[in-house]
Amino acid sequence: MKQVHKYWEDVDKQLTKITNQSLINFHAKGAAKEDIAKLSAKIGYELPEDFQDFLTRFNEYQSVTFFEYKSLSISDIYDNWRLLTNLKTQGEFEHLTPWYIKEKGAVKFKWWHKGWIPFAEDNNGNLLCIDLAPAKKGTKGQIFYWETVGGPGVPQAKSFGEYLKNYKKSLEKGKFAYDEVMGVLAQQRESVGA
Repeated sequence: MKQVHKYWEDVDKQLTKITNQSLINFHAKGAAKEDIAKLSAKIGYELPEDFQDFLTRFNEYQSVTFFEYKSLSISDIYDNWRLLTNLKTQGEFEHLTPWYIKEKGAVKFKWWHKGWIPFAEDNNGNLLCIDLAPAKKGTKGQIFYWETVGGPGVPQAKSFGEYLKNYKKSLEKGKFAYDEVMGVLAQQRESVGA
C-alpha cells in the first residue's frame, strides 16, 4: 500500500507542477472489498486485482484525473456500464460501426460490449474502459478509449497497472497540453497495437 501511495504522490507532484493545482483527492473515500465484490457480481466479471487496489484507494467521482478524464466511483462505473449495456440490449447500437478499430483487432468489433468496464469519463461522455472480454488478438484487462461518436478505440495499455505506469511517464515527459479554460490535460494517444 505504501508503494501505491508513493506512486500517486509522484503523479500529484507532476500534475501540480503543470497545472499549479492538485488534481488528486487524497481524502477520497476508498471502496470496501464487499462493494467491489458486489460490482463484480452485478456486471458478471471479476475485476483485475490492480484495478481493485485502485478502487480501495479512490472511490469517489473525480478523485483522480487521467489527462482529460476523471475517475468514476463504483456507483458511477455501474451506472455507465448498465446504461450502455441496456442500450445495446435494446438494439440501439445495431446500426453503428466502430471508427477506430479493425474487425480482427485486439478489441471486439462492436459499438459496446458488456465486458467493457468504464473507469473514467471526460466532459463529453467519452470513457476509459477496462476490456474484460477482448478479441482473440487482445489481452484481458487491456485499456482502451470508448467515444460516444466513434465507439471503441485501440488498446492504450495491456493492463490497468501498465496504463498507470504509462500515465506517469507521459506526465514526466510532458506528452500533453493543459487547457486552463477547460481545466483539463489533453494527451496525444499512442496505441500498443490494433
